[in-house]
Amino acid sequence: MEIPISIIVPIYNTEKYLHRCIDSILAQTFTDFELILVDDGSTDGCPRICDEYASKDSRIKVIHKANEGVAAARKTGFEATRGEYIGWVDSDDWIEMEMYEVLYSNACKHNADLVICGFFREIKNGKSKSYSFGEKVIIAEKMVKFALYVPMYWNKLAKRSLFFVNGCLDFPIGITDPEDMYVTFRLFHFSVNSICVRNCLYHHVKRENSITNQVELEEKIAGYSFVFSCLEKFCFENHIEDRYKLFIQYQKFAIKLSYITEKKYWDIKKWLSLYPGVQDNIWFFPVNCRIRLFVFLINHRLTKLGFLIIKMRRFLADNRVNKRC
Repeated sequence: MEIPISIIVPIYNTEKYLHRCIDSILAQTFTDFELILVDDGSTDGCPRICDEYASKDSRIKVIHKANEGVAAARKTGFEATRGEYIGWVDSDDWIEMEMYEVLYSNACKHNADLVICGFFREIKNGKSKSYSFGEKVIIAEKMVKFALYVPMYWNKLAKRSLFFVNGCLDFPIGITDPEDMYVTFRLFHFSVNSICVRNCLYHHVKRENSITNQVELEEKIAGYSFVFSCLEKFCFENHIEDRYKLFIQYQKFAIKLSYITEKKYWDIKKWLSLYPGVQDNIWFFPVNCRIRLFVFLINHRLTKLGFLIIKMRRFLADNRVNKRC
């Protein structure tokens, strides 16, 4: 029998965070859902924790499987769903108690097949940054201006039937990052009626030892390049290259940015050679002025001036702190 919402949580060795994640889902003000916990061969206490929760709440279904990666875990979880709508929560994240009530009520109100909410990105020392998109109904052609810049599963509620449209259910097994972009791109494109909700309802934890962050940059680039080629092929076959060109260029820019913003990966030659030319559209990308200025200086062989500006900013910031002390 179909129920309103199925929530899928792929799990691998996140024992430290799993209680907080599951508790936040069970505390939802919207209660008519099923929770599918997919243990992807965890070697810590996650299997036991999942089983303990399932023994106390009939809405919870646990699937234990051999480790195959997050994409395979998502696919396994999806195949077990009965919900009209599908939601995803990463096992080291947590959600606000009204998240699914807000998403589902908006889906019903607007007859939407895809609902997106704002989110918090939790960094170090309890600090967080909020990202919201504005409350409005968005037709598919304009969706690229909004949530395509954050193509993750976890801040979205999608109609189950949408996954069966033209390859949307084709989870890229074997890719850790960006396996979500591969599927959500198709969901966005085939969505007939989407809505963005201003509320920030999801807490995404940025931690250094997560599976995604443990993947080295070269491996990430290989995964991204595979996905980019798939998306470009999809766009070519459907004659929609112009519609999504900017989105793909931005994602290429975002991954190559590590070569000039992260100390351990710093390499000007690789920055210039990887996806050459995408930075020419930086003025259309959602990046801050500092990044734009730094990229401009590097592209014009003025790297030393860029570093000098950064050092001056840090010096002035330190002086302001010392004066306050």
